[in-house]
Amino acid sequence: IFLVPIHTVAWGNEGSETLSVPEKRAALDGVYSAQEPGLLNSKLCRLESSVDGHAFSNMRLQSPTFPHKGDPEGVADGFWFAFRASEGSHEVRFRGTLCDFNSNAPINDVDVTYQLTVEAPNRDPGAVWQLFVWNLNVVPQATGCDPVDPDGAIACASVKLGRNAAFAAAPPWSYVAPATGATLTVVDIAAGGDQFEIFDQETSIGMTSPSVIESRCEVPEGGDPGVCVGQEGMSYGIFDLAPGSHSITIMPRNSAAFGSGYFRFEPKVAP
Repeated sequence: IFLVPIHTVAWGNEGSETLSVPEKRAALDGVYSAQEPGLLNSKLCRLESSVDGHAFSNMRLQSPTFPHKGDPEGVADGFWFAFRASEGSHEVRFRGTLCDFNSNAPINDVDVTYQLTVEAPNRDPGAVWQLFVWNLNVVPQATGCDPVDPDGAIACASVKLGRNAAFAAAPPWSYVAPATGATLTVVDIAAGGDQFEIFDQETSIGMTSPSVIESRCEVPEGGDPGVCVGQEGMSYGIFDLAPGSHSITIMPRNSAAFGSGYFRFEPKVAP
């Protein structure tokens, strides 16, 4: 998703910019000049946008209820829009007009073009995050979400899937570690206050870290679950797995009645 705030200041804008976005949720970039224009006396009264030559009209206007005259970083009006962009190159163009605050008379035009390159993220099949859920009112252990796990304690439609992630199937979760061994990472998301005990072949291999109920680590749709690993107050654990077959289950301990988290198997790199 490419999100572009369009500010009213356009003195000395460069006509074209190139942005490269490698595996990021959004690219944010303001369209204004660093040149100091003095007090602002204009507003953006017209704006058209296009993506790869096709008009894009789903823009939103945000502005205060009063005309603001200040520095370029604190302008009065702004348009923004977001759109999904497939891998590859895209041209995003904005054309508009600056008008006088009071008379609405045109002052000058704005014409800015972005060449946007969306790069494919590196996807290691052994390092895909798997989303699990739990609902202690239904079942005492973590499950996948329904319908990916037909016996899932929570519906998949009620949770948001992060980047490089998949909905976990029904437990136990099987994995064959290579000769170098592997690691299993388990992390809580959203609200803190949860903790998990991890079992391999029905034998406990440890607990995730204690957590603080006031902590939060939101993972929106397309967000990176890995940002919650090591975040203060959020429960997580990294467990060594020997070469060979493993069968993993997760038991919520000292946890809220329901919630969600992620786990990931990752092969170790040979020294």
